[in-house]
Amino acid sequence: MVKESFLAQFYGKSQNYTDIPNKWYKEYNVKKGLRNEDGTGVRIGLTRVADVVGYEETDGGIKAIPGRLLYRGVDVLDLVKGKKESHFGYEETCFLLLFGYLPKKAELEKFCNVVRHCYTIPDEFVEMNLLRLPGTNLMNKLQDAVLTLYNYDDDPDNIDVYQTLVKGVNLLAKLPSIACYAYQSKVHYYDRESLFIHYANPASVVKVTVNPIKARAAGLTPAQIGGTLNNMLSGTTPTSLNIDGNDIDVKVEYPKERYKTLDQIETITLQTPKGSSVALTDVADIHFADSPASITRQDKQYRVTISGIYTENSTKETKGQLLTDVVMPNVSGTVSIAQNSQEESMATEFAALFQAIALAIFLVFVVMAAQFESPKFSIMVMTTIPFCLIGAFGLLWLADSAISMTSLLGFLMLVGTVVNNGILYVDTVNQYRRDMDLNTALIEAGATRLRPILMTTLTTVVSMVPMAMALGDSGSTTQGLALVNIGGLTASTILSLLMLPAYYSLMNGGGKKRVIISD
Repeated sequence: MVKESFLAQFYGKSQNYTDIPNKWYKEYNVKKGLRNEDGTGVRIGLTRVADVVGYEETDGGIKAIPGRLLYRGVDVLDLVKGKKESHFGYEETCFLLLFGYLPKKAELEKFCNVVRHCYTIPDEFVEMNLLRLPGTNLMNKLQDAVLTLYNYDDDPDNIDVYQTLVKGVNLLAKLPSIACYAYQSKVHYYDRESLFIHYANPASVVKVTVNPIKARAAGLTPAQIGGTLNNMLSGTTPTSLNIDGNDIDVKVEYPKERYKTLDQIETITLQTPKGSSVALTDVADIHFADSPASITRQDKQYRVTISGIYTENSTKETKGQLLTDVVMPNVSGTVSIAQNSQEESMATEFAALFQAIALAIFLVFVVMAAQFESPKFSIMVMTTIPFCLIGAFGLLWLADSAISMTSLLGFLMLVGTVVNNGILYVDTVNQYRRDMDLNTALIEAGATRLRPILMTTLTTVVSMVPMAMALGDSGSTTQGLALVNIGGLTASTILSLLMLPAYYSLMNGGGKKRVIISD
């Protein structure tokens, strides 16, 4: 439920902005209804809530102008333009409509905290009224949801002005989530798109954003300010005591109620290296913010990822400069820099894939050794694998394509396909040596198997050309796989046809004697 003490304060102040003086009805010639001008009766046609301007009166008559929408005298465009860097534009507009004036910073923060406690929507309401009953018209669905919330109100028929305000705040807090649910349900059921549900985060934290320029002017760094605040709010462990052979930490901290609220934190003063004092509010912005949706920990340490995008003018030294000039001066001694989580994950995946490639090479060797009944011929065929690496890396370099997960998957496929030509050639030589001498068998096997080998390689390469051209929006993701296979197969085929006869001759003595190999 909303914190009614805050609302009562805002409600009392809003009377100065929402009441319409009686004299205005005569001034603007507006009828108040069927009753008297003493404040009783229904006020019709005159309001301080909203105004629409679409024309102006001139000497020549009425002239059309660009339309303007005013809330409590404030142009909506001014609200939008002033909130480009704010996360509370919706809350500020709600405050303006409810209480009649733009809130100050402290008032907005209190109001946001009030609204934040009203975000939650009953799960059964979401499922039964929004997810199971989608609508094509979002405004109608929003209206239907508002009417249905009547059933979830503990005192729905209470029309007291202040209680109506409380109900309105509860409703305003839920409207953005209801609109999101209604939209996602609509695009899922009628537009056949995926359904995404994001639950509201009701928890709030106090966020302190240090201004580095103001901090430097005061002789402080963001790291020093952060370390001081951490010691004040979380305590510090200056020493430890040895009791009965056990080291026990001694923790020094303020009473828990000392800095519990936002107002209390704003009173914190910091000591500068020169011995002077500076208020925390002079060097930092303090406000409420939503708590993080998740907290990442590794090795019992909290992890936070900070990302940035390099400009076109950046060089290879830019990363080092950012680390030295920007990052390191602004972190405390308790903060360590680790590898990017994405890079760490990629490194793990790469290591696993390299292991898979090594295992694939070993299994291919075992299968060929069993087939040839000799490790000698298996080793001979395996020598074609380094040839494929020449072509694969060469084509990647020519295409200016970086090594990625898909390209490594291409290497994994290449291990099984690149040896096919070698197996075919060696097996043919072994068959011919039953009736021919070694040199003749090598020549005849090359002549006999040249065409099948080239046709097999050519068909595989040609089938991967469209993939290598990166056609389509997602073509670049699989381009590396195709490039690796095309370059690897082409190079290994050419080089293996040239080198395998020499290897075979050397490993079999190079003689011209006729050798009979029994089955």
